Amino acid sequence: MCLCILAHQLVLTHPNIIAANREEQYDRPTDAPSWEGQIFAGRDRIAGGTWQGVNALGLHVALTNRRDKSLDPDHRSRGQLCTDALRHASARSARDWLLDHLLHVRYNPCNLLLSDGIDAFCVQYDGQRARPETLGPGLHMLSETDINDDAHPRIQRARQALAAHALQWPELRHELAALMGQHTAAEGGICLHGQRGGTRSSSLIALGQQSVRDGQFYYAEGPPCKAAYVDLSTLLQQPI
Repeated sequence: MCLCILAHQLVLTHPNIIAANREEQYDRPTDAPSWEGQIFAGRDRIAGGTWQGVNALGLHVALTNRRDKSLDPDHRSRGQLCTDALRHASARSARDWLLDHLLHVRYNPCNLLLSDGIDAFCVQYDGQRARPETLGPGLHMLSETDINDDAHPRIQRARQALAAHALQWPELRHELAALMGQHTAAEGGICLHGQRGGTRSSSLIALGQQSVRDGQFYYAEGPPCKAAYVDLSTLLQQPI
């Protein structure tokens, strides 16, 4: 499972803010975010594709696998679907492409969060049918169930922590960084440590409307309770 938090049109200077923890098996090899063509993203060395990225036009796409035990190993990689969505010019065009594409090509169940500072959408796919949801201004949270699932323990904890969030990016970044490294003995931990897998990396991203100009990208290679966030903003602002 992964956890993504989207602050859509809440901060005037950066209307597209994302905090995301990625959970994966510890032995699955991945690469840190970098530019490849017009896409700035981390990469899965085994199946290809990415779990999250930004393109040169300021479109952000994040992927979470849905909770489902009936996985088909012959289906195309969901990470490749995320990469394909990042080839579009806007959140709206990526959503429209996904809804058509998922009628013809099967994947294992997943969610895709799409945002560009103007529009934001979540496409929820159960392996058979895609359900789009338009997201209005506000905080939106996604894990391995539906968008804004208030019964999900991690979403409950994140909402409680951000109930009185800052409205300026520097202060909100510090609040999000602290949240993404939180633990709990009960359900609802934000930073996870299992025997075979857990939180492998974390990102804090702040973008303008359909642009990476002046964008901010902080990346922790490892669980953010231990690994420091490294500032990749200069690299993000210089698309190939």
